[in-house]
Amino acid sequence: MSTREEFEKRLHIAYLDEVTVYSFKDSIFHAVVSMNMKKDTYINNLEKDWAELRRKYDIPDGVCLHFTDIKALLNPQYFLRQPKERNADMERIFCDTGNKLVPDKLFDFYCDILDIIHKNNFTVQVTGKRYQKTPLFTNKKMKNYNNGFWYPLFREHLDSMAYYFIKSAYEEYEAEVMVNKNAKYHNYTVKLRYDGDIELTVRNDFRNAFSHSISNGTKRFTSDAFKEIFDEVRIY
Repeated sequence: MSTREEFEKRLHIAYLDEVTVYSFKDSIFHAVVSMNMKKDTYINNLEKDWAELRRKYDIPDGVCLHFTDIKALLNPQYFLRQPKERNADMERIFCDTGNKLVPDKLFDFYCDILDIIHKNNFTVQVTGKRYQKTPLFTNKKMKNYNNGFWYPLFREHLDSMAYYFIKSAYEEYEAEVMVNKNAKYHNYTVKLRYDGDIELTVRNDFRNAFSHSISNGTKRFTSDAFKEIFDEVRIY
């Protein structure tokens, strides 16, 4: 097997996103989530399944499926909102010509999503933390003196991702050594995809977290390890 073939065989695609799980008066809980799978599995299986799903439900190119927008259709109060506060694309997909939700269609959609999840092999990692809304971190005058909430969470998540891939590669190496004492250790390689669509500052937090991990490593791993594992990052 050529070096290029070996690289492609061990190459993964990982998508990252962030979410605010809840926000109360005095505390807020943020989480960073990533889904990764082998590149060939992603292209040959998941992408095809997803394209078929979009064709089945007549979802136009460029229309994003945010599940919070889909879930909102289940709330009768949603249809009392002003048009600018509603999602016309989701209504066109899941409602009839009278603009009433078609429950069976929505149910079938979620069943199809579950089928895609069950038939594809991927790994999900989640890093979450509850923060206290103290003025030290929330006051705008203090923003130049702290890293906020998202940056350290991204750094921690990248460290967890590095741990997962290094551990997986090392376990594979240990198994190979059992049958071949001259076996060599090979890392997996990951291409990161990040859709930073909440606000520009969150996108910058991820960009900085990645750049600093490249330069200085993470909590548990060196910069050399990080650079060897993470091939590139694309921000959409």
